[in-house]
Amino acid sequence: MEAGMLDMTGSAIETPERSKIYWFFNYIQLRQYAILSAEVSASIQSMEAFIQDAPSSRWAIVRSYSTSRYFDPLVTQLAVQRRLIEVADEDALFRLLAQRRVAGIFSTPMVYRQKIRLHGLEGKVRVADWEREETPSPRSLVLNKRGFSEGEARAWHQLLDGMNRDGTMLRLISRYMSRDEAAAAVWAGGKR
Repeated sequence: MEAGMLDMTGSAIETPERSKIYWFFNYIQLRQYAILSAEVSASIQSMEAFIQDAPSSRWAIVRSYSTSRYFDPLVTQLAVQRRLIEVADEDALFRLLAQRRVAGIFSTPMVYRQKIRLHGLEGKVRVADWEREETPSPRSLVLNKRGFSEGEARAWHQLLDGMNRDGTMLRLISRYMSRDEAAAAVWAGGKR
């Protein structure tokens, strides 16, 4: 999107910088989980412990990806320590994990259930809930302001809100998550 090659994308997180050039419309909220190599000690039960107790281990994220208010500053710490690898997409994250080039990544149930199977990681990784934020992070449909007028953007927002109200969004995401996870993931609020 930054290069001007896309007019819209899904599952992004709004930041003050991004909201200057894009419209953001929340439609789901997702909790991030740590997907850890089996080599990461079970005694490590938080991101802070990973940073402190596994000093030679590296983490990977998708480039420019905002994870959550809790995790983002910790990811910055890893970057400062030169323990962070940034990749172009989620498949690259899971490949690095499968190749044992990183000890951990972040993902959501909607993604990691499929990718763990796809990359042959069953029994080779552990999924940990290290998130400290009570509310899952919102994910937005993002529209480039150069490509969409305010009225067009408002129409997309109304469409998404309608899909949440009539159960369409719940039916769609229930294909990828348990019914309880999907129910928790449906965006209940308005734009914010």
